[in-house]
Amino acid sequence: MSEHLARRRRRLARTVLAVAALGFCATACQCERKATPQPAPSRLVVAASQPASQPRPRRPPPPPPAAPGTIMSSRDGLVRVTTPATPGWECLEQLAAAGTPAGGTLMKCRRPRPELFLLVAKDYEVEPTAVLPAEKVAMQERPKHFQRLFASHEITRHGPTKHQGVAGHEIEFSAKLRGKGEVRGIERIFTKGTHVLQITAEGRRVDFERYQDTIMPWFDAVAFKVLGP
Repeated sequence: MSEHLARRRRRLARTVLAVAALGFCATACQCERKATPQPAPSRLVVAASQPASQPRPRRPPPPPPAAPGTIMSSRDGLVRVTTPATPGWECLEQLAAAGTPAGGTLMKCRRPRPELFLLVAKDYEVEPTAVLPAEKVAMQERPKHFQRLFASHEITRHGPTKHQGVAGHEIEFSAKLRGKGEVRGIERIFTKGTHVLQITAEGRRVDFERYQDTIMPWFDAVAFKVLGP
């Protein structure tokens, strides 16, 4: 009797151990399934597929001040200028698509901020059908540009002028620039074939008056290749 009871106890013990082992396995498998990484929500996948926002391009730094009295030529050789005799001017070349007044070759010297005054020499081309005499460019086309640029403008003086032996037209104007107050300027316009040649001095009234002595030397020193030596 005691031996039969011992066998039953041994069988019961084996059963208990087997059940415990199964429970442990189930728990281990459940833990393993929980540890398996889950795929990210679809909204995160969409966000990751979108391109990152691009930083805004920074405005290029101003050019270093030009040495006074330096002769500067455009890369295409169309415009040559002499920088003002006083120090502190920023001088540079601008190139753009030909065919419109906004394009062509442009040489510029300007005062650094917060001053507002610049000297410009420009050569641009127009279509053969758009060629006009210098006076019409100065008195009809330039005011269209002023209308887009200024809140209001007035041509205060105009008349004939010459440059490199070529007749042209000069205008003097006063304008209102939004947020900058009164602006004054002088422009000389010349034409040769399809080329329109422009020399300008322009700035806020107080700066225009301050740099009066630079205007005529700038105008006289500009050399346009299409007008010859």
